[in-house]
Amino acid sequence: MYFYNLFKRRDHATVVTVVFHTMRSSDIKRAAGLLSKLRRRVSVLDAYIVYYGERTGVASSIPLHYPEELYSRGSALYDGSRLASSSLVVFINAGSKCFTPDSVVDAVDSILTGEAIIYMSAPSGSQGLFTGFKSITRELGGESTRLGLMASPAYSIVVTLAKYVKRYSFWSIEPFIALNATNTSGKAIRVNNECVDLVDLGWLEPLIITDLRSRLVRYLQPVSDMGDGS
Repeated sequence: MYFYNLFKRRDHATVVTVVFHTMRSSDIKRAAGLLSKLRRRVSVLDAYIVYYGERTGVASSIPLHYPEELYSRGSALYDGSRLASSSLVVFINAGSKCFTPDSVVDAVDSILTGEAIIYMSAPSGSQGLFTGFKSITRELGGESTRLGLMASPAYSIVVTLAKYVKRYSFWSIEPFIALNATNTSGKAIRVNNECVDLVDLGWLEPLIITDLRSRLVRYLQPVSDMGDGS
């Protein structure tokens, strides 16, 4: 298959770029431990932490990147895809309680076999975000698209080819990649909603929902000259 021509697969030792993301400085040290576990199962070409929290003096054994937009998870993931040396990118929420190396291996396999263009595991966010996202998908008719499979606009583990990360909202890349898959095969995305990472988003929650609704409306317009992230 095409994807096997892109990567030399040795068991589960496919070369990937790993992008950890967080806005909590306490997660940065944790990311190093997660990366160590992951390296036992997957061949990691390069790894980064994209930190979108307050610009405090944080130290990291993994190269650290600061996106321009403070608190913007979407901007962080978009930047992470541009840092990647591998075409296959593994995005991991550094504070996730749902992370397992097996979940990443399963995701990588899905992409390589052509079963999916994106694999999402562990919905991440607040109950208000989950409810708000479902309201948006109903408004936009998204229940009949790939968005209907998603419990959240954000997932703790996301694996995809970097070339599919083209647009983002303040908080997400996932819905835009899922919509790109709408005109492809019925197996274009895989979603695992079993483990949930609940996060108290506080004052960010209404901002995230409002911004996502606005950007999805514009994205779904028949004709749009919207640029990346606009």
